[in-house]
This record gives sequence, structure tokens and C-alpha cells, in this order.
Amino acid sequence: MLNKLLDIATIDRLLANQRQFGARAYPVEDYLAVIHRGIWGDLASGRVIDAYRRNLQKSYIGSLQNILLSTKADQTETDGFSLVRADILAIQREVAAALPKVTDRMTKYHLQDIQVRIRNTLEANPTIQ
Repeated sequence: MLNKLLDIATIDRLLANQRQFGARAYPVEDYLAVIHRGIWGDLASGRVIDAYRRNLQKSYIGSLQNILLSTKADQTETDGFSLVRADILAIQREVAAALPKVTDRMTKYHLQDIQVRIRNTLEANPTIQ
């Protein structure tokens, strides 16, 4: 389900609706912010991240990677790509801020893994840094 929510086609449809219907359309920035908060919103607390949420967060990063590492112009030459890029950079900052507060080992390892996944994505496509 997460892959469908964070699919470039879904994001581009929301952008098309905004262009067509203006203020009456659901803003794609709000759409992505709601999903982002639902998955990453508790990072700042320093609490333990359970196995279910860890897997969900890894899937979230995977969905963003599918878009950011694409070589297809219909995915990379859109405003949706820019929004996804901004989201992964926000996650990078949030994880870096959260790590010093984390005391649970598995949570710490998970967040370090997320950092590596993001760094590898950025290094694989230097245009998104």
C-alpha cells in the first residue's frame, strides 16, 4: 500500500488535479506531509522504534528510492520528483537530529541503516543532493 501511496504516478495525478482545480484540489504537499508524519513523526521523541515501524520506514525509503533512482524521464522530469527529493532530504535531517537522543540499540542501528540507505541514494544520483 505504501508503494502505491508514494508512487510517482499518484503524486503526478495529485499535481495535475491541483493545476486543473486549483485551491479546490488536495495539495500534494499536504498529502506527502501527512504520510511523512505518519511514518516518521515520532523520530524527535527518541523513543524505541518497534520492528513493524522499522520495516515500514525501510519500505518508505525504498519507495522514494524507486523514484529518485529512476532513469525514466516521465518520473524524473516532474514536480513530483522534486517533492520526493525534498522529502528524502528532510528524512536525512530528521534522522541525524534523532540519533543522539536514541538509547535503544536496535533503534540506533535502524536509524544508522536509514542514513546509509539515504546516503547511497544520494551518491547514486548526485543531481538530487
